[in-house]
Amino acid sequence: MDRVSWIGLSACLIALFLWINYSGEKWAEENRARQAAAAIYATNSANLSELERTGATNSPTAGAPYVPGAPGTTSIGPSVSVPGDAVLLSPPNMPAEVKVELVNEEVRATLTSHGASIETVELLKQKDSGRSSNNVVLNKNTRQGILNLFGLTGEYGIVSYNVEKLEKTAATFSYTHSNGLKITRAYELSTTHQEGDVVKPGVITMTQTLTNTTDKPLQVPAANMNVGVVGPLHQHDGDIYTGAAWYQAPDKSYHHTGVYSFLPGSFLGFQYSAARNTISSPAEIPIQWVAVKNQFFTILVAAPKDQPFMQADLHPYNNLPGWVANQPPKGIKAEVWTSPVLLPPGQSVTAPYTVYAGPKENATLSALPNNEVLLMEYGWTGFIVRPLQMLMRLLHGLVGNWGIAIILLTCIIKGAFWPLQSVANKSMKQMQALSPKLKELQEKFKDQPEKQNTEMMKLYRDYGVNPVAGCLPLLIQMPVFIGLYFMLQGATELRGASFLWAHDLTQPDTIYTLHLLGMALDINPFPILMAATQVLLMRMTPSTGDPIQAKMMQFMPLVLLAFLYYFASALALYWTMNNLISAVQTYINLRKPVPTLTRVPKPKKPGAK
Repeated sequence: MDRVSWIGLSACLIALFLWINYSGEKWAEENRARQAAAAIYATNSANLSELERTGATNSPTAGAPYVPGAPGTTSIGPSVSVPGDAVLLSPPNMPAEVKVELVNEEVRATLTSHGASIETVELLKQKDSGRSSNNVVLNKNTRQGILNLFGLTGEYGIVSYNVEKLEKTAATFSYTHSNGLKITRAYELSTTHQEGDVVKPGVITMTQTLTNTTDKPLQVPAANMNVGVVGPLHQHDGDIYTGAAWYQAPDKSYHHTGVYSFLPGSFLGFQYSAARNTISSPAEIPIQWVAVKNQFFTILVAAPKDQPFMQADLHPYNNLPGWVANQPPKGIKAEVWTSPVLLPPGQSVTAPYTVYAGPKENATLSALPNNEVLLMEYGWTGFIVRPLQMLMRLLHGLVGNWGIAIILLTCIIKGAFWPLQSVANKSMKQMQALSPKLKELQEKFKDQPEKQNTEMMKLYRDYGVNPVAGCLPLLIQMPVFIGLYFMLQGATELRGASFLWAHDLTQPDTIYTLHLLGMALDINPFPILMAATQVLLMRMTPSTGDPIQAKMMQFMPLVLLAFLYYFASALALYWTMNNLISAVQTYINLRKPVPTLTRVPKPKKPGAK
């Protein structure tokens, strides 16, 4: 590298270290702010509990009213400074809560009479982690149940419903407001079943009926309905996978928002936008469904096609338990707005809402009717990921172990690309043979870079060597590598699947935590093996004679090790096997003799004899 290149590299490294230092300080400030907000939330919650206990929740001193951002709605009670976690007022002397469980072989949905909503959904076939016997529970750590309705019950955000019907997989609640509006909510839990050639997943259907029990027309305003709260399940899941999405009915467009969208926008220390507490869908554009999701699971609420939601509101949610002291993970909360309606005397309007709470699986979401599969967010890699996922499932069905299935999948992919890799290895051998002549040119024209490049290109043409032929196969394989990354990093099927020392292929394969100088370092063997096999492969690969490229490749194993160290162990397992198979192929090609290069005859000019 020349002096200018070294100066540029040094400047980039300095900028990188400055950015890391700035980011650390920035995130530390955010953590301190979240701690303060959590303390305020705890204080307000304690005060509210005391007010509810004494029956004084209607007092003007109970707090400032929380007014949702849609027209025609009423106040529901005080709010706190934690965005998206409104403390909802309840009527004084509210009857005792009645909890109802709807159970099938897949889920246990706990319903509450306080709001006639879904308090939590326990997934009976999904364990909390590879070593835990606890099931995954969605919408925990929040007071608001899924489908909790407010805006139709005056100032109260949570009211007590009567339980009118109760069965194993069905329940009905009712509530009548003082203005004569009767709200009936009938829940039914379905199970996974076959419809034609499609396997339909189990969902919770809530049929809501609004009835005018008076002898006068009743204007029912727009109402706010809770979708739910999600956050990362584990420390290494990462906030980046937590987000919310909505699907617009008219143009069939999908819109996604991550938790980082609420943070202030900044670049190199310059802030260009403020933090946000709410992100809303465009007004007056009907919404078919809204979902909150983390890396592996989702809560999705869909409206009937003839009565779509008016709007979706998303909020950051920071009242989640963390794994590191005073560092709560970033969560997200969503709400939807129903349309206002004018009810004639004695008339009713009914709307069935569908709730899917479960794993993000391509086959499951594809069976839902309104493009819910877009939640997988495969993007342009979808045409690669879906067949690979089907193949991995097929292999698992044959061998019964997900780790072995990943190894077999890697072998099949490498077998398909074997001819391309052989072409790349042949090109490297040709470059190796041409290396002495290239070094002569570099030495001869070291002070004339333009002349050096011209002569090198002429040398390539004279001997018929393509300097980029070794890179083209890699470029062709790159979309498959990216697709496999998305597939393995978010494959719900791999949760809790063990292989060798890894207890969960979706988590790092930590076998020991080393405590040194006040720091904790997890020992993850698969990423270390991946880096070691990458070094082995580099040592075996013929040198191309380009010193800059050689220096860059020397750092590649370290970059991969740092980048993938805390990723899913399934990804490191795939990459390790990929390196080992590539090393075998390189060894086979290296046994072939270095080709003897001869000049390519120049084509004769037209008309020449």
